[in-house]
Order: sequence, then structure tokens, then C-alpha cells
Amino acid sequence: MPVAIRIVLLASAATVPVTQVPVPGQPDSDGRPGQGSFADRMFYMIPQFRYYGVSQTLINQLAAWAQTIFPQGNWAATTTATCAPDNGDPRFARCSTE
Repeated sequence: MPVAIRIVLLASAATVPVTQVPVPGQPDSDGRPGQGSFADRMFYMIPQFRYYGVSQTLINQLAAWAQTIFPQGNWAATTTATCAPDNGDPRFARCSTE
């Protein structure tokens, strides 16, 4: 039975600076778990989604959407990143964009 993944992303232009550049491999770049920037989280999660089987079409759409909000990021890299099980803990993936 196919499994559908639905992702809903919301961002407010008033609270997200468009000049922000994602920090690779840092979904919680400010050092406080759960408090990282939205750009960093998007940059981290797109390759992770690809690794875990989300369709390339949706990956491309996510990257294109992120590019419109954070135009200074290299979002094309997130669409082709390669990932492998993490050496320290194989339950997690480590991607080339980190």
C-alpha cells in the first residue's frame, strides 16, 4: 500500500529575513535544540527527505520554494545531495550538504 507524505510549510516574510544564508549541516545553528533558523532546517531536511524516499519531484519543488524565500542559499545542492548512514549512529543519515 503506498504511503503518502504530506508536508506543510509556513513562513512569515515579517519574521524570516530573505538575506539569510543557510548554514550547512546545522538544523539548530544557534546551539539550542528546537531553536535553529528555518533556512538551516530546510537546507538540512531536503536531502534527508530524498534519502528516505520522498519523490524527486517533491524534492525539486521544496528546493525551488526555498529558493524563493532564501535566494542566497545553494538550494540546487539539496536536490542532488548524496546521503549514507551515519558512522556514529546508523539510524541517522549524513548527507553531502552537511
